[in-house]
Amino acid sequence: MEIREANPNDYSDVTRIWFEASILAYPFIELNLLEDVARKLEFEHLPKTKTFVAINNDLTVGFISTIENFIAGLFVHPNYQGMGIGTSLINYIRPAHDELSLNVFKKNIKAQASYNKYGFVEIANSVHEETGEIQLDMKLVNNKKLI
Repeated sequence: MEIREANPNDYSDVTRIWFEASILAYPFIELNLLEDVARKLEFEHLPKTKTFVAINNDLTVGFISTIENFIAGLFVHPNYQGMGIGTSLINYIRPAHDELSLNVFKKNIKAQASYNKYGFVEIANSVHEETGEIQLDMKLVNNKKLI
């Protein structure tokens, strides 16, 4: 697997991965809202982030996007989840950050477990404006490399 910085030519693949993974991760969010976000992701959101893609056999299988020390998105295509790709993406960006933070929906138990494994802890919670869902604000409390 290769990890490299994304460029605009990658944005359609990144958007597709985000959408397909989001349908599974967020069954509590209406499909039309996910479709709206997907439409904005490629042209409005991704250009404002630093994004890295994971490539497996010439296929984009995951990505991580940051805005400074905030992880704006970490998604792996459903067919490639559970293979350590998310861990590899976090390990790839960690050396460039003294600390990392993120938000995760409280109902997304699978992602919470992964982030806890990575060393993130809940520091607060808030209401996600567009959905009304509770989201956990998490922060990385140690900076050791993940296995």
